[in-house]
Amino acid sequence: HEVVPPVPPSAQSVGRCCAESPPRTGRAVDAMGSILSVIRSVRRGEEKRRVVVTSAMTGEELCEVSAWGADPLAEVLRAAEVDAGEKTRPGVAIFQGRVLPLHATLRVSGIVDGARLALLRSSLPWVAVARRQSLEVWDMTGQRRVSSLPAPGLVAAAVAAASPVAVTVAENGAVVVYDLTSGERKQSFRSRLGRVASVVLSPDGRVAVLSSAARVVEQWCCETGESIRTWVSADALSAAVSENGVMVATSGQEGTARLLEAASGRCLSEMCDHDGPVNSVAFADGGRSLVTASSDGAVRVWEAPSGCCLDAVSLSAGSDEAGPLAAASMSPDGSAFLVRRTAGAELWSRCPCQRRERIAEGQRLTSAEFSRDGAYVVTASAESGGVAVWSAASGRRVQSIQGGGEGALCAGFVSI
Repeated sequence: HEVVPPVPPSAQSVGRCCAESPPRTGRAVDAMGSILSVIRSVRRGEEKRRVVVTSAMTGEELCEVSAWGADPLAEVLRAAEVDAGEKTRPGVAIFQGRVLPLHATLRVSGIVDGARLALLRSSLPWVAVARRQSLEVWDMTGQRRVSSLPAPGLVAAAVAAASPVAVTVAENGAVVVYDLTSGERKQSFRSRLGRVASVVLSPDGRVAVLSSAARVVEQWCCETGESIRTWVSADALSAAVSENGVMVATSGQEGTARLLEAASGRCLSEMCDHDGPVNSVAFADGGRSLVTASSDGAVRVWEAPSGCCLDAVSLSAGSDEAGPLAAASMSPDGSAFLVRRTAGAELWSRCPCQRRERIAEGQRLTSAEFSRDGAYVVTASAESGGVAVWSAASGRRVQSIQGGGEGALCAGFVSI
């Protein structure tokens, strides 16, 4: 994320708010792309200003503050400075006692109605997009392509969730591991599977798991290019690698998902409660939970590695036109599910279980992923190749790029 620059002296010299201000109302949803607008009123012979913060991208009201004085925005401007102390963490700021996510660069852009207008320009995460002939990295804030790496004949690709690493697999089995910040090849090796059907990466980008249509699975070390092990599994519809690379999860047609010890291949637990094929598995909560999605319309959350069922919800209501569940994942805070279907994707609240928003309606998607902080979702279209970033809070599209008719194999946020 961009480092927030200090407030220029001109922004501080307009005045200061009174120490005594009435309490603020409203809410903080996100702080991406925010415009501070000022509404004047008069009370007790003094000028009172109500500062309303709304999202320039979604139109949502983020928060509100009332203050007396020449410059009610001074406190807002100061709040834009990131505090990494005990009460906050990098990437957030305390705004009148409320923690506010901050992925923005402050701009003071002029005078409106005698008051300063401050613009917080969104600094969206970078996105990596794998296509049939290339691997691209995009700065989504300005819709600017940062790099395009030639990669002809791709059949599968994956982007690490917590490291700037991506892996591509070509038709001939050639596997390349890229550093997305520099565009350099970190490692390359050749799979012995023949035609690879899918590949997944551990969040730290150190372990890759490849599977073939023949249900043969390979596990590789991306740092050394060495094969860790190969095995035949009936459960090869989907695979996932835990946060620390210690566990591998697989799923299959028989309604079963398995947790395996990555180093030895030993089965740690077997989960058999689904009534249809388990189409996807995804680790959550730092590898302490596993999320499975099945054709039976259910999403289940399991404890890892014990395999105890923690939650089971049906996400089939009102979604017949969008098709069966293709994949599901859980937000980093555990409050929501992101569901990919045959046509489009959906955001569901976990408790109570209800659909909040539909996104990318009618599109055949190859991937749909949460950002690391859960603020955004990125989707990739199999047909048009278009990639879109959505607000996880509102379900509204905040940015998109066109694919020029070349389908996207996958898209993922780049962790920098």
